[in-house]
Amino acid sequence: MPTGYTAEILDGKVKSFPEFAKLCMRAFGATIHMRDDDMDKEYEPRVPSDCPFKALESAKKELNKAESLKDDEIIAMRKKTLTDDRKYALKSIKEKQANLVKLNNILSQINLYIPPTPDHVGIKEFMINQITETIKWDCNMKHNEETLARVEKELIPLRLEKK
Repeated sequence: MPTGYTAEILDGKVKSFPEFAKLCMRAFGATIHMRDDDMDKEYEPRVPSDCPFKALESAKKELNKAESLKDDEIIAMRKKTLTDDRKYALKSIKEKQANLVKLNNILSQINLYIPPTPDHVGIKEFMINQITETIKWDCNMKHNEETLARVEKELIPLRLEKK
């Protein structure tokens, strides 16, 4: 069976070394950006993306904006960020606790299940594994609790400044 490169030799579309070399060059180096173009398309030099330049200009604007902020504006922005982080962490903890109750309810039912045949033992083990892995990864509140502790610690002095 011919490859994608040699098939065109066999069907007569490619008849010479330069044509075959041009075909193969599309997969490498200077012409890789043309690999999906028609073979008849003339060579076009690669045009670098302007994305990094746009990102740099955007970053410069953000820096200028940040440098022009007054201290009370920075403090207000930080308080808002911390308050939003606190709300998110509390909401996430609440959701994870509710999910943990649901999963543990099903897990207790699975643990009571007695497989009717030896062939069903694997199914029980699979179900237990699915539930315990979900609890391990999707009900872990450690990150949210750490975030909450960090946020609370940082908010204390900001609250005291108001007084």
